[in-house]
Amino acid sequence: MLKVGVGVGKGLYPYMVGKEAAQEAMSGLSPQELSLVLVFASVSYDLEEVLRGIGEVVGEAPVVGASTTGEICLGPHRQSVVVTVLASPFLTVRLGVGEGVSRDWRGALSQAAASPAVAPVLTPGGESYWSYLLQRGRTAFGLLFSPGRTKDQDSHAQDLLREIQDLTLGRLPVIGGTAGDDWHFETNYVRKGRRAYADSLLLAVVETELRLGLALEHGFVPQGEPLLVTRSLGHEVLELHGQPAGVVLCRLLGCNPEEVRGKHLTLFTRQPVGQVSLGGRFVLNVARFLTPGGGVTFAQPVAEGTVLYLMAGEPGGLLGAARSALNKALLRGGITQPGLVLVFANAFRPLILAEKTSEELEVLKELAPGAPVVGFYSLGEQGLADGGVCFHEHLALSLLVLGRELSQGARVALENRRLQRELEASHGQIQAANLALAEEIAERRRVAQELAEAKRDWENIFQAIVQPAFVLDADFHVLAVNEAALKTLGKEAAALLGRPCYQAVEGLEAPPPHCPLRRARDTGQPASAEIFLFHLEKTFLVTVTPVLDAQGRIQKYIKIATELTEIKRQQQALEESLSLLQATLDATADGILVVDRQGRVVSCNRKFLEMWHVPPEVAAAGDEDLLLANVVEQLQHPREFLAKVRDLYARPEAQSFDVLHFKDGRVYERYSHPQYLEEQIVGRVWSFRDVTAARQAEASLRESEAKFRTLVERIPRAVTYLATV
Repeated sequence: MLKVGVGVGKGLYPYMVGKEAAQEAMSGLSPQELSLVLVFASVSYDLEEVLRGIGEVVGEAPVVGASTTGEICLGPHRQSVVVTVLASPFLTVRLGVGEGVSRDWRGALSQAAASPAVAPVLTPGGESYWSYLLQRGRTAFGLLFSPGRTKDQDSHAQDLLREIQDLTLGRLPVIGGTAGDDWHFETNYVRKGRRAYADSLLLAVVETELRLGLALEHGFVPQGEPLLVTRSLGHEVLELHGQPAGVVLCRLLGCNPEEVRGKHLTLFTRQPVGQVSLGGRFVLNVARFLTPGGGVTFAQPVAEGTVLYLMAGEPGGLLGAARSALNKALLRGGITQPGLVLVFANAFRPLILAEKTSEELEVLKELAPGAPVVGFYSLGEQGLADGGVCFHEHLALSLLVLGRELSQGARVALENRRLQRELEASHGQIQAANLALAEEIAERRRVAQELAEAKRDWENIFQAIVQPAFVLDADFHVLAVNEAALKTLGKEAAALLGRPCYQAVEGLEAPPPHCPLRRARDTGQPASAEIFLFHLEKTFLVTVTPVLDAQGRIQKYIKIATELTEIKRQQQALEESLSLLQATLDATADGILVVDRQGRVVSCNRKFLEMWHVPPEVAAAGDEDLLLANVVEQLQHPREFLAKVRDLYARPEAQSFDVLHFKDGRVYERYSHPQYLEEQIVGRVWSFRDVTAARQAEASLRESEAKFRTLVERIPRAVTYLATV
């Protein structure tokens, strides 16, 4: 029912590399049998020459694919060409290409949708195509290859996926990855036939009677405190908890902003961020670069009020995600005889897995013995997540498993067609009635099963949310409450259900003025607020999201409360500690100056400003060069002063002591030593002590001593003189 062949090629001549890879894949097959040819290749080759070589072998079979950031063919490959051929009478494909995605992604998708083959699938409200699938016992899925991000262009993969889902009313599951170019971030391609298209999308709608299963997993888990986005603009997050996002994120990632400026943050730290979707699933996002304004750009837009988490990924968790994804795909498709495992893995995963990269693919091969494991490493993946919703993810693993056996729907359809042929001879009316009844029964079973699964999945997801969560009706009455909320409030569900939220939780007769429910009701948009519950003595960040019907009317509210009590306590303790430290510095008799490794002023006390006559605005600027320009002109030997400063910066571990002489007669002692943080030098501390009075007293004492010595020396001569008189 399904034949699959795979081949991988490397070499100097693109035409021969493509031809040899195709010949290896075509072993035992003829071009007339082929249903689909997948080509995943590095941009190190002339891609159209590669396609020309493949075309010489596969003939007129449909060819699709994308450029990569690494290839998969039974194992990981780099700078290679991977060819996969599929042959089955139960598999057909519809193709559409859209160009100029970066200029106008909607126009590019419209161009692909205008293809005669794809148009029936993406026609809004068109039911004839889905009725056709049902009658044939077929299922369909989309293979979406879209441009990956480059240095000059953002990826619109998430926008494209969302639009396809809207056009098909979520009935077309979509899998695929964004094209890459071996980490160059310059130009990537999709492929159709013998042509490579830059900055373009390719949608292949694959129809089949074979069993198929899809899954999307990533294996990352949240760690640390939640990060509230208090200010953002599209892809750029400007503030977290009211502070510059770049500073906050670098602190949590354990890196210095200057160290990573101009570098890809996730590529540098190997750590993405995540946010909880409405379904309770952590969806990953990639922090890209620090911005001049102190913000951070992300691969996907981040709205204000979003709560982000740092996500940790260990090899064990990533390998577990691969096992879980394949098991889910097999289970969802009811597959016992896998014929192909198609993999779209994020290119960051090998950076984390390192030498265990091959193990991830070995896990898939172990669970699907005999099925080729092929695909490519991408810079963003789409696939079917838990709950039957398609997501565009980063650092994820998206799988499609195609079975060698017919689906139950296909078997029913084949049986129906057999009966139809038998009945056509003498019972045309019975034939029509039987077909209609079979369709109705199949549809009712499908709808009933989907409703039951959706209800069960929703209840499981809702109860799995770790924060207190509520579902409210349009009048704020509690419809559902999860276990976390019951545990936090110390109440039974019966005490909350059916009552207004503000009454059941806070004991009030009306929503308080600061309640986010008021704003969500008035604006129809998500709203958040910090609320202190006196009876619990705890502070929560309460986020309310309206659920709208097709006409935009509010039907329900989703309310989630994240406890901030410990965060507030830590913030207060930090503020008190900083206040105490500054007071201590200001009370000391010495002038103190602290700078970081880059020479920027971190802190100084009032005594320092007084001793050096430094204007407050100069100190506040934090620029050591400006500060030095204000003080060197006061010294008798400014060049020696600056030379000593530069020498100590060149030797960060050195300590020093010397004496400074001022033009106006002041004398300061200068002491400098490195500042350590967890055995790492992070800056330098300068201490200045005014010893002018002590030095003047020493000079007076030496002058008096000299006069006394002179007098003593003259006494013998005076005595001799008197004796002779």
